[in-house]
Amino acid sequence: MSTYYAILTAVGEAKLANATALGTVLQLSKMAVGDGSGTLPTPVRTQTGLLRETYRADLNTLSIDPLNPSQIIAELVIPETEGGYWLREMGIYDAAGDLFAVANCPPSYKPQMSEGSGRTQVLRMVLIVSSTAAVQLKIDPSVVLATRDFVTTTVTAALAGARGTTNPLMDGVAHPGGANRFSREDHRHPVDTSRAPLDSPAFTGTPKAPTLPLTVNNDQLATTAFVLAAVAALVDSSPESLNTLKELATALGNDANFATTVTNALSRKLDKAIPVVANLDNAPVGPFAAATATAINSPIGGQGTLYGFTYLDPLVSVSKIQVAINVGTQATYVRAYNGNEWSPWSEQVSTVSPRVAKAWANFRGTGTVSLRKGLNISSITDGGTGDYGVNFATPMPDANYAVVASGSADDSTATGVNCVKPYARTANGFRIGTTATTNGRIAFLWVEFSVFSN
Repeated sequence: MSTYYAILTAVGEAKLANATALGTVLQLSKMAVGDGSGTLPTPVRTQTGLLRETYRADLNTLSIDPLNPSQIIAELVIPETEGGYWLREMGIYDAAGDLFAVANCPPSYKPQMSEGSGRTQVLRMVLIVSSTAAVQLKIDPSVVLATRDFVTTTVTAALAGARGTTNPLMDGVAHPGGANRFSREDHRHPVDTSRAPLDSPAFTGTPKAPTLPLTVNNDQLATTAFVLAAVAALVDSSPESLNTLKELATALGNDANFATTVTNALSRKLDKAIPVVANLDNAPVGPFAAATATAINSPIGGQGTLYGFTYLDPLVSVSKIQVAINVGTQATYVRAYNGNEWSPWSEQVSTVSPRVAKAWANFRGTGTVSLRKGLNISSITDGGTGDYGVNFATPMPDANYAVVASGSADDSTATGVNCVKPYARTANGFRIGTTATTNGRIAFLWVEFSVFSN
């Protein structure tokens, strides 16, 4: 068996087989070298990396061997500025960063310039694969180095001849050839005035261009057919009286702020659930005197009372109107008129109504006690396992209020009896104890309560 050779890794074999079977392309992008940790390594299929990598860079070239179409040749160029290590192993990596192939090579020392010697090192790895069409080079052209052989071959193929070796005809007729050759120094093209210049051309006659679909939005030329189609799509079968910008502007009252005008006009209208009383929206000072009331049907059901009065806003010295719809002692909706437009209706709740909860809360009683949501609650305190203090933001008139409370130790459907006990009532708050029939005093995950008072 050869001492020096290259093999595909197990990962490389699998990826190549997959690319060949699916007709996709496997991209090889980088090549690395290493010193084999001081000894000549033996390539192993299960390798996922070199024993000790010393340098990695983009592949310089990846080509098919002209003498054997089943072989690919990968080339790496190490510049003279790199060095100071031995070369004993090589590896090729794909675009995903996986080791595709690994090889060993005759030990060679790559010196650094500071050691008094330097050289550009070219390394090649030859691989036999089942399908060279499934392998593709993926490189960054800005960092690839060109070898002398590559430059010589490329330039020779491009020139394919020398200056003065051909005699192109000078009759103004194009004579395309197969090679890129230099023309004679005295070659001159005749001036052709029948063609427009590329820079700022002036067309005459009837110039034509392809008509683009209406979905195109770039700097291509637009034909008259394209423009007419675009205008037709914009008009979109509009009536004759509204198919020009002038007609549309006239229909909008030539108002540049039409959307704002409509929004302002809508804000001056009563909501659909609120009936218009005495043309209230158009009243500059309001149709109501102080303490005047009008009975109407309430938007929340039943008979309600509409109150309206005028007042002077001391902040802006403007007379304003405010109206409210009440059902019993509960104010439902309130809005104000500032001389120009109505404010939006805002829902209000009277705290003096005995039908309304004066305080309520939903809080967490396990771990760190915390208030989830509530009304008229300044704080929930932790008094120990299953014991909590509730403090009102605004005190009750006295301690003779009603507390409706419930809770649960968890969020599961497990059976059992949970008990939530309010006690120690004062005007400023009360305490809650939580117990379970199977565990005694325990902390509850969920505790809820409502407080009513007249």
